[in-house]
Amino acid sequence: MTIKGIIITLVPLKEEFLEVMVMWRNNPLVSSTMFDRGIFTLQSQIDWYNKIKNDPTRKQFIIIANKSDKPIGAVNLMNIDNTNLHCDWGYYIGEDDFRMGGYSIEAEFLILKYAFTDLGMNKVYCQTLSYNTKVLSIHKKFGFITEGIQRQHYKENDKFSDVVIMSILKNEFYDSSKQIELLLNFYNR
Repeated sequence: MTIKGIIITLVPLKEEFLEVMVMWRNNPLVSSTMFDRGIFTLQSQIDWYNKIKNDPTRKQFIIIANKSDKPIGAVNLMNIDNTNLHCDWGYYIGEDDFRMGGYSIEAEFLILKYAFTDLGMNKVYCQTLSYNTKVLSIHKKFGFITEGIQRQHYKENDKFSDVVIMSILKNEFYDSSKQIELLLNFYNR
């Protein structure tokens, strides 16, 4: 399923995008915000893709900038639980030139709308490293609530970082979505 927005479109992940994903995941700006680190290779990305491509508890998308038709990042839903109606999610903008301008805001808006409207989820949650203040701020604009903090939960080299667990409920998203849509129209100028 393709999800068309004002400034971006979410297209289902296909093997043709794996090479650019390797480049993005090896970008220090991207890898510094991820839990799964290390050097990514095309083969490791192909192995990962083959493992998850038919997983019914995952929905993987590539973010395409509408004006340039360029792939700029990835967004996904994971651990989709159709019994309890919740799922985990995450995203990243891989192209440095697209970190501003509303791309991440619309990616968050579109994936949440898809989760709540098309998949019928009641709750979407995420885990974010505490020093990733930009993403935490975006989540708060949408109405995400901090459910908890896993103290010193993630270790890199000799430093520990907290992990912030946040969630948003369907009704909270719909309460904030009109304001977000107005903001996105500003970016469409």
